[in-house]
Amino acid sequence: MRGYRAGDGPWYYAMSQRNREHLMRYEAQNPAVGLKSEEDAEILMREMAADWVARNYFIMGAWAKATGAFVAQVYIGCVNWDLPEFEVGYFVDKGP
Repeated sequence: MRGYRAGDGPWYYAMSQRNREHLMRYEAQNPAVGLKSEEDAEILMREMAADWVARNYFIMGAWAKATGAFVAQVYIGCVNWDLPEFEVGYFVDKGP
């Protein structure tokens, strides 16, 4: 697993299109749903990386060790840093 970074836009866009219908059904607010181009996806990747550094929230991808194929996205968002209290969400790639 790792956080997203600059340069991840093209594959992230392809993944978002492959999972769009599924995400609309279960997680319509996921930012991957609204992507219209690889450029949009690249901007989103850079924004997610900046939000990680700013500790706003943490979104990362998971890849299969054996194949390197993307398998899931994990979201960790802070509800209250003082407790600390977090919320966790995820989706699994529906595959090729």
